[in-house]
Amino acid sequence: MLLRITYLLIFITTMSFTAVAQQYGPNTEGVSYGLKVGFDMQNFVGDDVDDAKLKPAYHVGLFTEVPVAPDFYAQPGLFLNSKGARFEEGPADGFFRINYVEIPINFLYKPIVGNGIVTFGGGPYVAYGVAGQYEISGGSLTMESDIEFTNNVRAEDGAGIYFRPFDAGVGIVFGYEFNNRIGLQLNTQIGLTNILPDVEGESPDTSVKNIGFGLSLGYRF
Repeated sequence: MLLRITYLLIFITTMSFTAVAQQYGPNTEGVSYGLKVGFDMQNFVGDDVDDAKLKPAYHVGLFTEVPVAPDFYAQPGLFLNSKGARFEEGPADGFFRINYVEIPINFLYKPIVGNGIVTFGGGPYVAYGVAGQYEISGGSLTMESDIEFTNNVRAEDGAGIYFRPFDAGVGIVFGYEFNNRIGLQLNTQIGLTNILPDVEGESPDTSVKNIGFGLSLGYRF
């Protein structure tokens, strides 16, 4: 059900931008599609996470690129992103890993520079958590637990690791696309929503958000 809704949103967004492109008739290249994979360094920011450290992560997905004015494009996409953070608790090391299905919509300025195209822009993203894991290890002992997604934690839920499923924020991208349509891109994502759920009987005074940066390799068909 979630994937159907996601595909529908991508379709509606693409058709809307395509209609604008046809109305203003900008670039002659037209709508294109692409694949992007990349390596990230992710972290948590917020209350009580001063000891959080960068964690290696990844992203992979598809995008559509629609011209909306000369050298300006809208780029909605559908990605699987890994986020989270590392931490240390005394002699023990651990990490949180949260996998999201993510829809970014970037607005790009792409002028021709040399034999290729410079890419600069950004835009909002929304994401939904689909799986996650918590692990802590020290010495010969290792403890693992799956992350559960909920907006509210009740007393009867018992002990566990809980996060909100929904995340949203903004991204910034800068890169270069070669004349063979292979592109390299630096990206930064700044989460704007608290991913910690409300806890029954406690004041919601703690906030944790995702933040990260990375490098992408893409190909536009």
